[in-house]
Amino acid sequence: TVSREESGRYVVRLPFHDGLVPKLGSTHSLALNRLFKLEKRFDKDTKFAHLYKENLRSYIDQGHLVPAKGSSPYIMTHHGVMKYPENGDPKMRVVFSPAERDPNGHTLNEYLLPGPKLQGDIGQIISRFRLHKVALTCDIKQMYREISLHPVDRRFQRILFRFSPNDPVQEWELTRVTFGIASAPYLALRTLRQLVQDEGSRYPLGSRAIIYESYIDDFLTGASSVQEARQLRDDLQSLLALGGFHLDKWASSHVEVLPEQNSTLKEIGCLDSPSLKVLGLWWDPVLDQFKYRIDSSNEPLTKRSLLSRVARTYDINGFLGPVIFLMKSLLQKLWLARVDWDQPPPNDISEQGKSVLQELPLLEELSIPRCILDPGWTSVQLVGFSDASTLGMAAVLYLRAETSTGVTCHLLKSKTRVAPLKTWTVPRLELGAAVLLSRLIQSSLPLNPSVVVSRIVCFTDSSCTLAWIHTPPHKLKTFVSNRVVQISENCPDANWFHISTHDNPADSASRGLLPSEFLADRLWWHGPSFLLDPIDLWPMNIPPESSKADDEIKSVQPVLVSQDLEQNRFSCLIDRSSSLDKAVRTCVFIIRFLFNLKMKCLKQPQASWLLGPISASEYREAKLHLVEVTQHEQLKSEIALLKKGEPCSKKYRALSPFIDPLGFVRVGGRLTHAPIPFKTKHPLLIPKSCQLAALICDFYHKFSGHGGPRLVLYLIQREYWIPSPRSLLRRRLFLCLRCYKFVAKPQQPEMASLPPSRVTPGRAFLESGVDVAGPFSIRNSNLRNARIEKMYFALYVCMATKAVHIEVLSSLSTEAFLASLDRFVSRRGLPIRLYSDQGRNFRGAAREISEITKFLKNTGQGVHHYLARREIEWVFQPPYSPNFGGLWERAIRSVKFHLNRVIGSHNLTLEEFMTILTRIEGILNSRPLNDISTSPQEFEALTPGHFLIQAPLLALPELDLLDAPQNRLSRWQLLRHMTQSFWNRWVREYLQTQMQRPKWHKTIPNLKEGDLVLYSPTGLPSSPVCDWPLGRVTQILPGTDGTVRVVRIHTPHKVVMRPTNKVVILPSQ
Repeated sequence: TVSREESGRYVVRLPFHDGLVPKLGSTHSLALNRLFKLEKRFDKDTKFAHLYKENLRSYIDQGHLVPAKGSSPYIMTHHGVMKYPENGDPKMRVVFSPAERDPNGHTLNEYLLPGPKLQGDIGQIISRFRLHKVALTCDIKQMYREISLHPVDRRFQRILFRFSPNDPVQEWELTRVTFGIASAPYLALRTLRQLVQDEGSRYPLGSRAIIYESYIDDFLTGASSVQEARQLRDDLQSLLALGGFHLDKWASSHVEVLPEQNSTLKEIGCLDSPSLKVLGLWWDPVLDQFKYRIDSSNEPLTKRSLLSRVARTYDINGFLGPVIFLMKSLLQKLWLARVDWDQPPPNDISEQGKSVLQELPLLEELSIPRCILDPGWTSVQLVGFSDASTLGMAAVLYLRAETSTGVTCHLLKSKTRVAPLKTWTVPRLELGAAVLLSRLIQSSLPLNPSVVVSRIVCFTDSSCTLAWIHTPPHKLKTFVSNRVVQISENCPDANWFHISTHDNPADSASRGLLPSEFLADRLWWHGPSFLLDPIDLWPMNIPPESSKADDEIKSVQPVLVSQDLEQNRFSCLIDRSSSLDKAVRTCVFIIRFLFNLKMKCLKQPQASWLLGPISASEYREAKLHLVEVTQHEQLKSEIALLKKGEPCSKKYRALSPFIDPLGFVRVGGRLTHAPIPFKTKHPLLIPKSCQLAALICDFYHKFSGHGGPRLVLYLIQREYWIPSPRSLLRRRLFLCLRCYKFVAKPQQPEMASLPPSRVTPGRAFLESGVDVAGPFSIRNSNLRNARIEKMYFALYVCMATKAVHIEVLSSLSTEAFLASLDRFVSRRGLPIRLYSDQGRNFRGAAREISEITKFLKNTGQGVHHYLARREIEWVFQPPYSPNFGGLWERAIRSVKFHLNRVIGSHNLTLEEFMTILTRIEGILNSRPLNDISTSPQEFEALTPGHFLIQAPLLALPELDLLDAPQNRLSRWQLLRHMTQSFWNRWVREYLQTQMQRPKWHKTIPNLKEGDLVLYSPTGLPSSPVCDWPLGRVTQILPGTDGTVRVVRIHTPHKVVMRPTNKVVILPSQ
């Protein structure tokens, strides 16, 4: 995908996913609208318009933007980004956007591969920059625009523009790699590496700088002398020119290194000695020092301003570690105090925060030497220190260099981290600081291809940390063990020693320093004074282990392990296998491994090894080997008798077994002369009780498409003979989950005793059940073309007397249901308890089910609030369990029975519909509660109406007895007597009829927690068991009689509740 022009410039292709060119939709109208909006801005801001057009003209003048040939559906949009430097005129950059979505919602960037990360680490590049005596910086001018894009892919880089509103809108095409394309950074850096591969052998210094000392288009490099720096400069210019690249913005610590033709750059870089930015750091080339510029704006201390300060203080290598840590710890305190973004902090935090912010400008006095390695060095060491406090952790790394004239030691990097919110002990924090130091060392290596680190020494003031580092990780608890492993992996060559706290420079970074204190801290910049002494004189004593270190040592408990050494390994394989195919394939790989190991010991070529897919002969031999192992274990005594020529035991004597020439026990039988294959005439004898027999049954059962016992037995006996196999086959087929799911049926537990609400006398509707039915089609009026609307009704049933009350609902809304509940309470009195299902057991069309289910879900909060105010308890039955609400389910069925026979398919008006429902209510309340007696003394059956109006609702009017000679008191007493007599008859006649269980008499075992079950996902009776998902019982909810009728089931997605008659338990394995 890469080629070169005759001039040496590289031509690249866009890296699309899977190499397929995408078919993007049209974004022409979107790009045109953006252009019109841009022109409106041009009219308002002429300076912006001038800079914008000048920028695009530079593209056209250099051939980077040309008129497009033809049209392309995908057009990129573009906009301008202004940059206002501190000194100088504003600058404009036109940014092209390949992130615009086409009508299908796709963008160009979605189809492009971003490629791997090729740019180096900024912190490591700065560290390498400090190793050179002579520094040299520059950047590639217009790096992306110096790489051509293949003409085939240019149609994806088109824009719309015109230089005057009077000109027609023109389609332009970008011919170079465009900034903003997802793969642009990778294409640019990969092109530079390709240039090094193609031409770099002639320019070793330039190649080294491109590979190790560049970040995107910026170079931070150098040399040990001015002469070498000049050679490096020439190498870079020559090498990059071969690829069509040009270098710009030269700067150096030595003016004589700069190109002769760039006299203006000499003045900028050296004479006026300003600080210039290199990868975010301010560098003074004259003094050859790093400096900091601090924003001195006086903004009030808040969480927002403090976070902004931390983010704006760029400190990639941690030179300002103690000060930055102090600000981060203050920020953490603000978070813990739950202070809002712009809220003033508490006084204790405010005082400390103001001191930090007021002293921050002092950091501008700081001067950090860039060069930290003398060219005449003889050996280089890395020395690290770690420390922790209750506030956080810190690690600091120094570069120690030995020269012929002495020893130098400079700060290289540091890293700080505040303590986690989940409290760690101080020893664990110290260990975390050691991990931080190990990562710091790992990120710093290699320093430079020409600089080899001879030794790495690490110090910590924690004896616990040292003890853990020198302990094998498997003996430590998980938390400590994981971090000790990280330390050993990050810096395996490091030596760890103990240091006192006052000599540890990381101590100040783990507690934080004010800027004034930080500037006076020499220990931070150069480390303890003993680093300048010979290494042999350093205090490297390891202190005695702390008793706290033992807290993280695993407690070892002795365990006695016994193993039967006589048991064959292949026999264990059979016992542990779940299928015959898996056991045979495992056996093949074991035999292959042993054979190949033998070939390797004999130094045979790999061509003689057993490799590749399993062959049919290997599969057959492995299966016979498993049969041989089973026979030698299970038929050991029979084989001994047969070898002696004696008859075998009575158990197998009828089969006339014999040993074939290969050593297998086969069935003799009476079919010696039958014209059938030998293996069918004399099948292999497999004992019924062994695991191999069960695996063979399972294999042929699945091989036959889950066939029945007769078919499976026929297939088995063509090769194997299992004595009395039918019981084994029935058991194995019963354990087949797929077959079991097709024949399994849920079991209905024994019918429970009636709840107290059904057998306790009381006022009618004191405890009631409620259900909703519908929808029913209702005419809006009596007109011919009247609009049809949906209506529902709510049915309330008395739990004790079976009396019903029906209310019409105009819609499935909380307001409509609460209105019906108000009417019910006003007519029938306030109930103490309402029972209902959860809306999942309705029958009918799927849409009707979803409507009612949604209604019952959404009305929960409003209805509960209504009931709570009236001290009414609402009791929900388990989901998908209509048998728990049989009383109102039967009443709904009765209402629909009469509706279907009275109105049929006619559409009634609302008034007619309410009248019909009221009449049906009266009919249902006049039904006898028990069988009508044939006794002449009992002329009237007990009905629910007796508990409402002391007579059936359909009874004829009685005679007027007001003129009877009884006073008012005796009439009330008579009325009370009549009511009590109705309840006496209810107890005597109706309640006794509820004694026996009409169905569900069988007692079944209760489900237990942990049982694997299949459960109905929808609760519909039409749902086949074979489609039910798998779950595990996590909680059983037994009734008062101890019978479990409801369970909670854990599924892969949630926990559901189901009645046991919607659950099937899996057979035990």
